[in-house]
Amino acid sequence: GRGEVAPVKNNAGSWFIPTLTCIMSIGFGALDHYLNFEALLTPFIPEQKIKPLLCLGAALLMLTNALMVGLVIGARERLGVPHPLVYPTESDVKDPKIRVEFISTVRAHENFHEWAIPFLFLVVANIFWVGVPRFAAVCLVFWTIARIIYGFGYATGSPSARIPGFILSVLPVNFMYGGVIFAAVEGLLLQ
Repeated sequence: GRGEVAPVKNNAGSWFIPTLTCIMSIGFGALDHYLNFEALLTPFIPEQKIKPLLCLGAALLMLTNALMVGLVIGARERLGVPHPLVYPTESDVKDPKIRVEFISTVRAHENFHEWAIPFLFLVVANIFWVGVPRFAAVCLVFWTIARIIYGFGYATGSPSARIPGFILSVLPVNFMYGGVIFAAVEGLLLQ
């Protein structure tokens, strides 16, 4: 009836994936710490090039958002999905393939936004607190390019086509997340 809360199923994925991500990120953070990617990047990215590289990352971030908007507008026009529909139902759009393609395109844009804010916080944390501005700038540029690949793959209407872009975009996230976790553990427990 109304007002009743459905019981929550014990879904292993609800705890397994975040736990695995955290463990992987700690491993990536340790790898970054011990291999010292910042020092490895220093000969290629001198001090005076860090800010321009971060600006390039910011510009690519805005470009990525604009591309995702363009994909949604193009899909709306091409597939005949009227405004303001975002998640058309069967009564809105009869062909299920068109519905899936449009919703996949919208999800590509939404997913970009879902990841952008936490990722940008990781960039800031890695620059100012972990102390790896070169590495953070490279991760920012790499991530935005990976998100473009992700968005164009997802917008094909075949959700599995997003996987290459997803895998590429998770790498810099895990490295920077791991760097933050590793720095926190090291600072709180090991010093």
